[in-house]
Amino acid sequence: MALVEIDPRPVAGPWSAGYTLAWHTVSSTFLGYDGDRKVFDNTYTPLGELVFQFKYRGGPHSSIVDTAAHFVNSRWLGVIDAVTYPPFSIRRASQPTRTIAAEIAARLGVRLLDSAVTKPTPTPPIKNVSKDQRPEMLRIAIQPGPDSVQGVRLLLVDDLWQTGATMIRVAEVLGQAGAADVKVLVMTRTK
Repeated sequence: MALVEIDPRPVAGPWSAGYTLAWHTVSSTFLGYDGDRKVFDNTYTPLGELVFQFKYRGGPHSSIVDTAAHFVNSRWLGVIDAVTYPPFSIRRASQPTRTIAAEIAARLGVRLLDSAVTKPTPTPPIKNVSKDQRPEMLRIAIQPGPDSVQGVRLLLVDDLWQTGATMIRVAEVLGQAGAADVKVLVMTRTK
């Protein structure tokens, strides 16, 4: 097991407990533009580097999962029935958040719920939507899925916390669908 240095921070929301494990970056320097795209020189935390490499470069994810599963076992052992994750904003051949959630579920010996929530209405990536428009867009876009969560104690997993708007909406939907408890774990945070 390869654990990575973390700095867990609680996050408040419609859940019983929630944490981000580490900052994503230590520093970020704006270098200019490449066409319309902003270019930055980023220095990542150890976990932030692993998340970045896994999500955008196809890097390994075992240390991410080792670290997350160790954290969950040290705080919530025996109080999680299933693991789920937010619906995707961008379609990829391999979805990093689903991969992390699936392996955490396997390590905990619980079910993975792939369809606890759905996004029947496509949306742009949340980072591209103004803060005042996010709640309404997410209220419409994120809905209960076909996987029943009635009476289930859930761990909601994501790879990156930017504003928390998506996690808040997903947790609200899970609670409204009858989840007995929702705990949140996000690998890294930007704010």
